[in-house]
Amino acid sequence: METVTAQPVGREPVVFGHALEALLAAADPLTPARLAALEQLGLNTHRPLLAAYPFAVWPEAIRLLAGTEAGQYALGQRFLECVQQSKVGAALHDFAKVVGAERMLLRMSRNIRSSNNVLDALVTPRSEDTGWELLVRPLAEFTHVPGLRAEPPHFVRGLLTSAFQQAGARLARVELLRHDAACATSTFHVTL
Repeated sequence: METVTAQPVGREPVVFGHALEALLAAADPLTPARLAALEQLGLNTHRPLLAAYPFAVWPEAIRLLAGTEAGQYALGQRFLECVQQSKVGAALHDFAKVVGAERMLLRMSRNIRSSNNVLDALVTPRSEDTGWELLVRPLAEFTHVPGLRAEPPHFVRGLLTSAFQQAGARLARVELLRHDAACATSTFHVTL
């Protein structure tokens, strides 16, 4: 009798449906051409969204819905507003107001994983000035996924700037330092 050993199966990189739902709600406007392009990505806006989608859908949907860097920044801001309208988003918003922008920044890994299982964050204080350096990157298990693309960095800037400002840091700024599309990483300078 032959023994067969099961091989470990890695997790698939996914974005959660509730994040895509908020992204679609934040889009301005959903023209017939955009709807057709979204369907090509596997998003049918005429039916309820699935619980999760391949992560590759996420950055492509953002690019499709926003276009320019300014459009991505504005979409990030509107995305946050749409997330906050959900029960979970409202609770997270209230929590962020209580703990403040700095603690929210320091918990960024956990915050990011509420929308996907792919990305991680590393926050380090900058020695040359005030503020922090925020590196958004794939988790180690996903670094070698072929063709993995990062979120558009200006979408992230818009989202984070609004989040920090609403958490009490009214003068918060998030600046893009580096973006490496091949490694799916973005590095930001955050001042609160």
